[in-house]
Amino acid sequence: MERVSLVKCPHDSEDKAVQEKVWQAIEMLGGLEDRFAGAKKVLLKANVVPYNPQKVYKRLLCLTDPSVLSAVVAWIRKVNPGAEIILADEFFRPWFDLETCLEREGYLQPLRDQGVILVDQPRPGLFEAANGGLIFRRYWLPELLREADAVVSVAHMKAHVGAGFSLSIKNLFGWPPTEKYAHPRRYLHSQVRLPYVLADICLIVRPALSVVDAMVAVNGDEWAGEPMRMNLLLAGSNCAAVDAVGARLMGLDPEADYPAFPYMFDRNHLLVAARAGLGPVALDEIEVVGEPLAPNAKRFHVERKRPAEIVETLRRDIARQALFFRDNRGRFVAEHRGNLIGLMKDKVLFSIENVADIPTRSTLSPHSTENAIFFVRAVPEEEDWENYEVYERVLSGTE
Repeated sequence: MERVSLVKCPHDSEDKAVQEKVWQAIEMLGGLEDRFAGAKKVLLKANVVPYNPQKVYKRLLCLTDPSVLSAVVAWIRKVNPGAEIILADEFFRPWFDLETCLEREGYLQPLRDQGVILVDQPRPGLFEAANGGLIFRRYWLPELLREADAVVSVAHMKAHVGAGFSLSIKNLFGWPPTEKYAHPRRYLHSQVRLPYVLADICLIVRPALSVVDAMVAVNGDEWAGEPMRMNLLLAGSNCAAVDAVGARLMGLDPEADYPAFPYMFDRNHLLVAARAGLGPVALDEIEVVGEPLAPNAKRFHVERKRPAEIVETLRRDIARQALFFRDNRGRFVAEHRGNLIGLMKDKVLFSIENVADIPTRSTLSPHSTENAIFFVRAVPEEEDWENYEVYERVLSGTE
């Protein structure tokens, strides 16, 4: 049975008190000291993307609070003083660079004081997906993952329009490189693909520790939502179990799926990952220690950006375009070999070499936003990593 700790941490706590609570949450899990004591290199992924550094109740609203990240680093240092600790993230040059963002958001000096190595836009490496992959057989991810003895996800609790919620699994989506997948990972961040991509990535990475900052969570929308004072911290060694508990704290059902609330845009990535063997989502398979779950839960809402019928039309359009490409691959390869193409209504909207040149929706006018666009590399079947059976299941209504 997987264990998840739930610890009270008032949002107005001093940093020292936050550290004590983070350490308590980790140590309640048991056994992690040995896991990290022998780790020469520890790789951190925190939710520090610089979209919205707004503070509410003196806490970063949409990002992992610096006090939580520093506390996690301090705990690793406590059990393993000589470990090489690396914070790697994929920022969006030329608009942002890692150090500038970390300084603006209050992370930089504490991390430097703790001897954390900062890696902006880590060199990508090619990784095989577990069991052949749910949607892609291979993924570009930081090459540093191959060298890491342990990975830690330090996430923030957020409602999420596309995914239902954002916790420790969704936090890892900041690692696929934009040089391979476009900004902001548009090649992966699309209907049908996204929940399987999130599951595949977590099955590759498998964090040894996941910590979720839920002192001040985000309700409604991941970047434009309202603050929700939860005054909690979560931790666990299995990210599926952590996210299952986190979702229930948000009043969301981690065992529900599209089109049920809050999975109104696409499938439940946590359920997809759990069914692929990542970990449990059912409460009778998870031991919650510390605070009781039910009395601390609050009802979150998730903004519905499009009517249900349009969402379903878009999902089916994506699936149809994917299968149209597969069934007519020879023609597309002959005309656009190696290029990234955008298909809509069986027509090629664009054919480009570099993912950075993917047109925005506005430049594709007068095409309606109610029509789906399928991005794909026009390559022979043996060079294509995608699993098209998923799209068949979408059209058949079984997915």
